[in-house]
Amino acid sequence: MNDFWNVIAEFLKNFGTSVLESVALLLFGIIVIKLVARLLRAILKRTKVEGAAGSFVISIVQAALALILFFLIMDIFDIDTSSIITILAASGLAVGLALQDGLSNLASGVTILLTRPFKEKDHVKINDVEGIIRRIRLTTTEILTFDNVSILIPNKKVASSEIINYTNRPTRRVDIVISAPFESDPDTVKAALWELIKEEPSVLKTPAPSIILSEVAASAINYKVRMWVNTAHYWKVRNGFTEKVVRRFREKGIPLPYQKLSVIFAEKEGKDD
Repeated sequence: MNDFWNVIAEFLKNFGTSVLESVALLLFGIIVIKLVARLLRAILKRTKVEGAAGSFVISIVQAALALILFFLIMDIFDIDTSSIITILAASGLAVGLALQDGLSNLASGVTILLTRPFKEKDHVKINDVEGIIRRIRLTTTEILTFDNVSILIPNKKVASSEIINYTNRPTRRVDIVISAPFESDPDTVKAALWELIKEEPSVLKTPAPSIILSEVAASAINYKVRMWVNTAHYWKVRNGFTEKVVRRFREKGIPLPYQKLSVIFAEKEGKDD
C-alpha cells in the first residue's frame, strides 16, 4: 500500500504542476471554444447563413481550435509532437489531393454562403447560364432557366465566374429600342412614345425616363427608350411596352419599318448581228 502512495507522490512531484496546468488549460480551452462557437453562430444567423452551411462552418472552427488546444496541452508535458504533425500533414495532403475538386467546391460554397452574392429566387446570369436561383448547396448551385431546365453548377466555377444579379437592387432600368421608318417625323414618334410612358403606372418619376434618337440604321431610325421601374415590375413593363408601341403607332398612323430591297434592271445597248 505504501508503494502505491509512493508512486502517486512521485508522480505528483514530477508531473503535478503539469497536470494542474493542463487541466486548467483544458477547462479554459473548452470555455473559449464554446464562446467562439456561440459568437460565430450569432454572426452567421445575422448574415442569414444557417442550416447545414452554418453548422459546417462552426464544426470546422471548433475542430481547428480543439486541435490547437491538444498541441498546447502536449507542450506542457514536453511531449514531442513533430511526428504527430508530420502524420497529420501527410494525411491532410493525401486527402486534399484525392478530394481536390470536392474540397474546392466545398470551400467555394462556404464563401458564397458567407458573402451572399445572390440568394434563392434571385434572377442571375452566371457565365452563359441565366435563370432563377433555386437552391444553394455546399458544393453546387442550382439554377432554373426560363425554359424550365434545372442546371447544377459546381460552386468552384460559380465563385470564379462573373455573376450578374438582376434582382439585388430595388430598381432597374428598362432599355427598349423602337424603330420607325425614315419618312416618319421624329417629333411625332417621340410624342407617341412619351404618351405611352406617362400612361404606364410602373414607370418611376425619379430617375426620369428619356427618349433619344440613337441611330440611323440601314432601313429605319432607332429610338432608345429608357425607363426606371421597381425590379419586381421589370418584365411586365419590358414585355408589354413594345406591344403597346405597335398599337399606338397604328392609331397615330405611324408606319412600322420593314426591310426593303430595291432591284434595278439596267438594259445594255447592243447591235443586232
